[in-house]
Amino acid sequence: MSVKKKESYKWFAIRVTYGRETKLKAYLDTIKTESFVPLKLTEIIRKGKTKKELLPAIRNLIFIHTNRPTLDTLKKELESSIPIRYMIDKARKMPIIVPDDQMKHFIAISSTQDEQTLFLTHIAPVLRNGTRVRVTNGIFKGVEGTIVRIKRDRRIMVNIDGVVAVVSAHIHPSLLEKIDTL
Repeated sequence: MSVKKKESYKWFAIRVTYGRETKLKAYLDTIKTESFVPLKLTEIIRKGKTKKELLPAIRNLIFIHTNRPTLDTLKKELESSIPIRYMIDKARKMPIIVPDDQMKHFIAISSTQDEQTLFLTHIAPVLRNGTRVRVTNGIFKGVEGTIVRIKRDRRIMVNIDGVVAVVSAHIHPSLLEKIDTL
């Protein structure tokens, strides 16, 4: 694949029905299309035994890294087996496209499978008023987000507008630097 073609790729937020996000991801992996399903370690009880399994953190949500024509073709191709729907930005009436940097930060935090990582699907307006920061060291080095306080801990929130926000585990203040916003 040419570099120029890859540069036109964008991250699309996609909804699937009936919890088929892992099935869609498996299919996308076979056709070598990059995708991401946020997963979390969840305790489940089966036959009286408690087990931990990696399950989708947000039901019916998958991010697909491709271009619009390819995604439209994929959507038509899979309509009968795995119906997929664009998540729409209500203000612009266009599919939600996640900027590459924002997606990189979202993946960095949500891939840790730390039990203290929180996924917020309904973000209260008060959370948006935090300070923009960058993590300077540790496993989240380079991640940019908004500082929020949840359960008395200082955490980094990476918000994908209209879709989801992910909140890291506790971040020590010495590992944060303020980002000047214009």
